[in-house]
Order: sequence, then structure tokens, then C-alpha cells
Amino acid sequence: MKQGANWIPSLYASLIPSRILILLMSTVTLPLCSGSETSECSRQSSRVARDILQRDVYPVLNAGGWALPPACPLLPARDMYLAQEQRKIMDNANRWHCNYCGKAFTNEKYLDLHFSNRHADTILDGHRAVCLADHCDYLRCDVVSGAKAPSYWDKTLCRQSDLDKLTQRCQAVVKSCLPESLTGMDRHQLRDKLQKVMCSPLTCDRYWEAPSAEKSPHSKVAYAVLTCILLVGLLLYYLVAYTHFYTDSSMLKTDGDGIFSTVDNEHYYMRNHYEGDIRSRYQHVSRR
Repeated sequence: MKQGANWIPSLYASLIPSRILILLMSTVTLPLCSGSETSECSRQSSRVARDILQRDVYPVLNAGGWALPPACPLLPARDMYLAQEQRKIMDNANRWHCNYCGKAFTNEKYLDLHFSNRHADTILDGHRAVCLADHCDYLRCDVVSGAKAPSYWDKTLCRQSDLDKLTQRCQAVVKSCLPESLTGMDRHQLRDKLQKVMCSPLTCDRYWEAPSAEKSPHSKVAYAVLTCILLVGLLLYYLVAYTHFYTDSSMLKTDGDGIFSTVDNEHYYMRNHYEGDIRSRYQHVSRR
């Protein structure tokens, strides 16, 4: 009995290290799996993805009068946060209003929290709801929004094989978003256009390219006005410089009030000439 019972403590002793290892692994992986960023759809990333689609993708479809099919994950009607985004009213950067209940907030983040807490029923759910943040990998949300700047190692260690996987996923989404009624050459042309704006930057050479900022009409008018003012200022500067350095200074005289007035340069020269001639003759006669 004693020999048979001796193996029990040794068995528990052998199991203790493995149990400790499992416990440590669970404590390390638990925060990674239970974080809110993984269990919820990021509003900020969805907002960036939505802006990219509204700027680059939807205009291509609208130009041809094409409508996205119901199966397309980029269909606006499937955007889970779109209804709430359309209910935002911004007076300025520090004044936001909820168009459901009229409450005001100091920034957009607090308004997003209000939507989640008080108007969660307006968030689209079900099998048709799409989190646009899930498409940020091939839409390059971090790069487009400027949230992530590339480092030397990001560019040096870029693997095209990883980007090829994103390209395949992007092409699959484009294929699912082609209108069902579109066939033949028109279908191929629309596919190529969508792949150009969505999938073509997915290479090591172009992945970190940020889109150029578009200038508003107001800024163009401001630049035109400033250019005209600068040209007029330069003309006045050169006119004053020319008058000062390349003309007789006697052409400008001031009266008693300090106002400039012009004089006849020719008469001024003749008078000085005759006065100098008479003075020299008088001095010559007095010496005799």
C-alpha cells in the first residue's frame, strides 16, 4: 500500500508545471481576445473606410448610373453605422448634436458613445449588417487617414506576397459588387475601373502613397486674389525704384505741405545753366 501510494504525489508534481504553463498562457492571451476593439466594430475606422468609398468608389458607379447589387458588402444600405452617421449635426469642431434627441456634445467621440448607449437600436444588425472597418486592410485606412506613417523598416521589409493576398480579397469584393445586369465589355470596363481605385495601390511601391489633398474652390479664389495683390505690389515697387534711380530727383519737389509736385525739368536746367554762365563771366572780369 505504501509503495502504491507513493506514485500519487509524484503524479501531481509532474502535472504542476503543465498547469502553471496553461495558466500563464491563458492570462497572456485573455486580454488579446477580450478587448473591445476585437469584439466591436470600430466607428473611427468605419468612418475612414466610408470616406474612401464615397470619394473613390461610389463616383465611378454613379458616373455610369450603376447600382450595387444586394450581395455587395460595400452597399451603403448594409453599413451598420450609416443611419447614425447621417444623424450627426456639427456646428463646429467643438459642438456636435444628436439629431435623434437633440443633445449636444463637445466632440464627436462623446456623440459616438451617446449613440451606442442611448440609440443602440438604430445600429443595423443581422446577417446583412457590414462593419466597414473590416475592409480597412485593403482600403489602407491607416495610410489614407494619416494615422500611420511608414518607417524605413516598413518599406524595406515589405513582402509582396502579403499584399497579393489583400489584392485577391479586394478583387473578390469588386467581383461581388459588379451589377448583375452588366455583361460583356461594360462589365470588364467597370471591373477594371473599380480595381484601379481600390486594388492597384496594394504593391510595395505604392502601398504607402497617401492621396493628394483636393483644393476647395474657396482656396483657389484666395490664391488668385493673393496673386493679383502680389503682382500689383511688384509693379508699384519697380515703378518707385525706377523713378528714384533712373530719373532726375529734381522732377519731384515738395511744397510747404509736404506734397510732391512736378516741375519742368527743361526750364530748371536752362535756368541753372545761364546763372552759372553769368557767374563765371563776372568772376573773370573782376580778376582783370
